[in-house]
Amino acid sequence: EPATGQPQSHILAVASEGQLPASSGQSSGQPSGQPSGQPFRALVIGDSDFASNSFFPYMANSDLALAMVRWLAREERNVPIASRIPVPSLILLTQAQMQGIFLLLVVLLPLAVLALGGIIWWRRR
Repeated sequence: EPATGQPQSHILAVASEGQLPASSGQSSGQPSGQPSGQPFRALVIGDSDFASNSFFPYMANSDLALAMVRWLAREERNVPIASRIPVPSLILLTQAQMQGIFLLLVVLLPLAVLALGGIIWWRRR
């Protein structure tokens, strides 16, 4: 990857469709040059957890996974896009981050308001 700082595109999945070559013991009634094996479809995905439980409802991963399964099963009907059910954003914090936010919002911010109020009261007295 070049060190230019420019965003690069990456292939995340590859789909392939074709026919397997006929085995040497089979004689097909088709002219030579025509594939006579079984049709196949294959998908290779470069990310192992895009369809895992933790990421399935986010960023249309469920739509992509279900569309891929439909394609593999040859169920290529036009499925209307369902209206999206809003999914609340998932926020993952470490224990230290949670403690820092708690300290800021529950302790330091109220103390700052009390201190500012005390300073204003002291000056007006």
